[in-house]
Amino acid sequence: LVDLGIIPDLEAYKAMYANYIRNGLMVQFSRVELGKKNTEAHMQNRKLIAQWCYEKGLAENVIEKKEKDGKTYFVVNDYPALRGLFGELLAEVQRIKSEGDYEAGKALVNNYAVEIDYDLHKEVLERYAALNLKPYGGFVNPIIEPVVKNGDVVDYKISYTDDFLGQMLEYGFSGISASTQTPGMLAATTIVKYDGDSVFLSFDYGESWRQVLYDLIEGELEFRAPYMRPECNGGHSLIHWLSDIKIDPFNDNVCWFNSGTGVFLCENLKSDVCHFTDWCDGIEETVHLNVYGLPEGEVQVIDIVGDLGGFAFTDLQKPCDNSFADENGNRYITCINADFAAEDPNRLIVTPRGNWTGKTKGGLILSKDQGKTWDRLELPYGLTEDLDEAFRMIECPNVNSGWAAMSPNGRNIVWSVAQNIDLWKKRVVYSQDGGETFGCVTIFDLNGQQTTEGKMKVFSDRLKSHLFYGFGQTSDFYISRDGGATFRQYPLPEEFPQVEFGLIDCANKTEIRGEEGKSGVFYLAIGQEGLWKLCYEEDSDTVTLKRLTAEGISVLRMGLGLGRPGGDYRKEPKAIYFNGTVEGQYGFYRSLDDGRTFERLNTSRQMYGEINSIDGDCREFGRFYLATGSVGLKVGREV
Repeated sequence: LVDLGIIPDLEAYKAMYANYIRNGLMVQFSRVELGKKNTEAHMQNRKLIAQWCYEKGLAENVIEKKEKDGKTYFVVNDYPALRGLFGELLAEVQRIKSEGDYEAGKALVNNYAVEIDYDLHKEVLERYAALNLKPYGGFVNPIIEPVVKNGDVVDYKISYTDDFLGQMLEYGFSGISASTQTPGMLAATTIVKYDGDSVFLSFDYGESWRQVLYDLIEGELEFRAPYMRPECNGGHSLIHWLSDIKIDPFNDNVCWFNSGTGVFLCENLKSDVCHFTDWCDGIEETVHLNVYGLPEGEVQVIDIVGDLGGFAFTDLQKPCDNSFADENGNRYITCINADFAAEDPNRLIVTPRGNWTGKTKGGLILSKDQGKTWDRLELPYGLTEDLDEAFRMIECPNVNSGWAAMSPNGRNIVWSVAQNIDLWKKRVVYSQDGGETFGCVTIFDLNGQQTTEGKMKVFSDRLKSHLFYGFGQTSDFYISRDGGATFRQYPLPEEFPQVEFGLIDCANKTEIRGEEGKSGVFYLAIGQEGLWKLCYEEDSDTVTLKRLTAEGISVLRMGLGLGRPGGDYRKEPKAIYFNGTVEGQYGFYRSLDDGRTFERLNTSRQMYGEINSIDGDCREFGRFYLATGSVGLKVGREV
């Protein structure tokens, strides 16, 4: 660089080192809420390098922490030594990557990249606030065009044809709408813009544009739904995937747009500062995938939701403050299923996706307090190459994790790791220590031969912790009698139809429920082939299967609830709730005699579209839950 004349002398490099240390140890934390951890990957990288060099150089006073007039400074005393420390850390990082030393890499991040000194953080925020500057900067990229003479490139011409806003407008647009009242007035939205989506407004037919909504920086956002608040979404707006916008044709001060979060409304579009708020009343963008009534504890029902994650409702008359989230309030999304320990329903296991910002990662999350707090279990890398590839994908944003089952004592966990919507047998793992360690499940077919072909979805026994069950893609059925370590196939009666059980998400067209308080009893809703009851008797090691509904009755989804007012949910017969068709009439039905007779519970005005899951309430007779595909979680009660 000196030879090229770009920098005057070798001393110039010192400015870059000083700036890097200052930013890594102090300045960048102006972007982080006081008391929070450092969770953004690039910021973690900067802090890791700066903190490691500071601590490793303490003995030689390479970087010195000083206080002057009540303010903290980091002074580089020995630049050659600092350069050497950068080289040492680079060598260690390269070693970790080359050798796959996961534990060493984890230790580097945990020890140097995550924690922020509270007092220093407070000082940074106070000093930065006095500058009245935005914590983020942007760049205007140049247009570089070749200069050609006689067919040869002889030079390059650099020009800046746009300002920052104009540059942003070069990204993809998802919707545009024109006012019918104000000539030249246009509104437009972006989709999947790298730094977050925006709403733009023009009053001159698109010759110039003004950004009226962007994150929490431009425009005003009010969130009526509690889980949408910035404190539940890493301190940012959760708006993403803006797909369309419409200006009200009768009042162009009003516009609506839809997003990956829901529908939003603005009623002062022509104002200098536009005010937007979520307005999803009566509609929902999300798909409710599974629902679970809990037999005891503060939480009444667990709602598993596509896109938003999951909710643990303690009061059915109030929305949850937040969905399932980490200790910093960053949400997990699209939790495919949940299971709870029958002996201790405070203990939950859930299979979420990591959110689209990358601030949470998918896999398994465990709660010991019915969903108030969550711990993400470490992914068990090193079992097989195929599983390692699956885990790498699961740690990317918005990737399905799979399906998990938990034993009654909470110690044994079996996890069918997903590949998109499929649950392949070669990806089933188990833990017998509450998720601390995992091993690969071994599966044997009817001939006693080990198999990894096909799919398997897992369920736990609701009474005995050593029993687990697997349902395959062609009605193949498996039982584990050793806490999930091995599964053996059992034959089912020939009259049982072939059913695909090995799918998840909206591709899953069945529902399986184990009966609380009993061992080996499962109800299977399999669509046009009706409702079946499977019973496994461990002492005789036999399986029986009985169809509960007559020919012509379809059962799409089903759940179990309290069987009578004041009854004992675990010890007494359950009420069966299902949606399907009886005598040609679709509806929601209940049976109080194990499927011999049914009563319809809804009217023709209470249909609610697609239903992905149903469960009865374990504590209140007559109450049941519908996980719908478009109108939220519905609660049914007798009136």
